[in-house]
Parts: sequence; C-alpha cells; structure tokens
Amino acid sequence: MAAKYYGVIMVNVQGLELLIVNLKSLKPLEHVKKEINLGDDVYQDQPVKYESVSRVSEALTGFVQILNDYGVTNYKLFGSSALHQAMNSDFIADQLFLHTGMTIEWLSSNEETYFRNQNISIELGNDKQNE
Repeated sequence: MAAKYYGVIMVNVQGLELLIVNLKSLKPLEHVKKEINLGDDVYQDQPVKYESVSRVSEALTGFVQILNDYGVTNYKLFGSSALHQAMNSDFIADQLFLHTGMTIEWLSSNEETYFRNQNISIELGNDKQNE
C-alpha cells in the first residue's frame, strides 16, 4: 500500500518547521513551527552553542512524535544552507542523529529556493481550487 502522507522537517537559523502533506491532494495536514534563534552564532562566525543544539534536538524529538501520531513513516530532515555555514555544522548533524536517528540533508541555496517556489505554486493551486 502506498504511503498517504509525507513529512518534511526543515532546520534553519530561525528554528524548525514541520510540514505533513496528504500525498493524494497535496494539501497540508499539519504545519508546526518552533522558533530557536541560531542565526546570532552563525552570522557572527561563532559555533552554534551546545544549549541551542540541544533545544533543536528536543524540538525535533517532538516533531517525530507528531509524525508518529499521524502515522507518517516517510519523512525527511533538511538543513538550510545558512545553518550549514555554521562552524560546527558537523557537530549539529551528529547531535541531531544521536538524539533522533535522523540524518540531516543539507540544502544549497538554489535547492532551498526551488523547494520554496514549489510550495508557493502548490499553495496558489490550492487557493484557486478553493475559490
């Protein structure tokens, strides 16, 4: 049986975002954001603090619980290109894997733009259908 739902988690310098989508209708079922400021460290060429990485891990664990509540088995964790620029991005990736078992896939700025535009196009299509 094909999966009904797909989950995407994005970690960036502003925090985390979870989107669960119905694959048949492409309509979002759940959209959750958790703000955790990582940008101050990244943009000042400082390593992201352990406490901040720990907060991201805790939030990510909560997102995985939401995915489980919906029965979502297909999901992916992405990281923004800005966060990948952090001095300790390998440490961040390792900590997230150790706490959640999820491997982060770092996106380039071009990939981020592409996915953002895809999301906008889906949203616009859904708006037209609802008119």
